[in-house]
Amino acid sequence: MRLLISIILASFSTHALSSRWNCRNNDLEIRCSSSKCETSDGFTPFHISINDNGALSICAYSGCWEGKGKVVKSGKHIFLSGTKLKWTGTNSSNADFIVAVDTSDKVGFVKGEGVAMPITCTQKTK
Repeated sequence: MRLLISIILASFSTHALSSRWNCRNNDLEIRCSSSKCETSDGFTPFHISINDNGALSICAYSGCWEGKGKVVKSGKHIFLSGTKLKWTGTNSSNADFIVAVDTSDKVGFVKGEGVAMPITCTQKTK
């Protein structure tokens, strides 16, 4: 009986710790090459969703890069690295992205597919 209660309590605590973060870049697009980064003339809003289990979705106007990545938590920081994320739209290809979020002020960073931008995030507890 104690084992059953322990298993039930463990599943509740795991569920409570699991979370999803939704992030956006706000009014700023930065394009980077191997030699420099500069503000882009245009602006493409990104909607980013990350999950503690590694699910990653980075959406722009015409589609999303989606897949699973590796999650590393260190103190108040969450880092997610996704390689070969599959593109769901047209006119692009699979890509590698990194996303970092500071959970205390909910400010983060996304880099991939030629962009490197600050993002603001909100946490959604499952």
